[in-house]
Amino acid sequence: MIKRIIPLIFILFLSEQVFSQEWELGSSFGASKYLGEMTPNVQADNIHPSVALFAKKNWNPYFSWKPSLLFTRISGADSLFEQNKTRNLHFFSNYFELSNNIEFNFFPFGIGAHDKNFTPFVSTGLSIFYFNPRAELGGRKHNLIEHNTEGQNSKNQYKNIQIALPFSFGLKFNLQKNWVVAIAASWRKTYTDHLDDVSGRYPDLQEQEEKFGVLSAKLSDRSVELYPNPQSQKGKFRGDPQTKDWVIFAQASISYRFTPIKCWPGYKTKVKRDYWGR
Repeated sequence: MIKRIIPLIFILFLSEQVFSQEWELGSSFGASKYLGEMTPNVQADNIHPSVALFAKKNWNPYFSWKPSLLFTRISGADSLFEQNKTRNLHFFSNYFELSNNIEFNFFPFGIGAHDKNFTPFVSTGLSIFYFNPRAELGGRKHNLIEHNTEGQNSKNQYKNIQIALPFSFGLKFNLQKNWVVAIAASWRKTYTDHLDDVSGRYPDLQEQEEKFGVLSAKLSDRSVELYPNPQSQKGKFRGDPQTKDWVIFAQASISYRFTPIKCWPGYKTKVKRDYWGR
């Protein structure tokens, strides 16, 4: 599925549009947080900075095409939540995302002139992202996907390149003709439950050690670091496979329009007539 989607996204990125467009380039800065088995509620230690670069082609005053490249870090730790402490797992990962979005303005704003210096907007599209959950043990950092922590074999091991559906809403403001600033809240609905390497059930630790090694068994059940005996049993839930993981963002952006926007009263009526026929 992913092999089919990637070429389609790059075709969209490189395709030439046959109608009038205006270029805009910018960057976003903010914070991100992963939502999954290790974050039952908001905790400051799991919030990380994020940064993005984007281009935008404003098709008309209402619709824009916005490809972007984003980087952040995600993490989680059972030790931060009383109800999770027994499990004693943790992870951290870099998160790289390539997004292809369509943005809609509620007021005329995208191209030419407009009669307001701001507009609410929403956007959605398709994202491809890379993640690689890691954990520390014995003073070293380990790639968890390599250690089959839930007894996966090569056929059912998860992939660290996945797709997500992005959703955003926010406000944008026009500053001094060429400059636009915006604030937005965004969500990424992923189709994996393994951002944190936690999803299914515990394996038999003895079988795990025999098949994948001592390190794999230790990374699978870390309750033994707190208790004399492992707290897991074969088949006991290690995570919740019925729910997928999410990533949320709060960001502010600034962008430069290569064609300045002019503003005069009553332009909204003209825009509606030109683009919507009324």
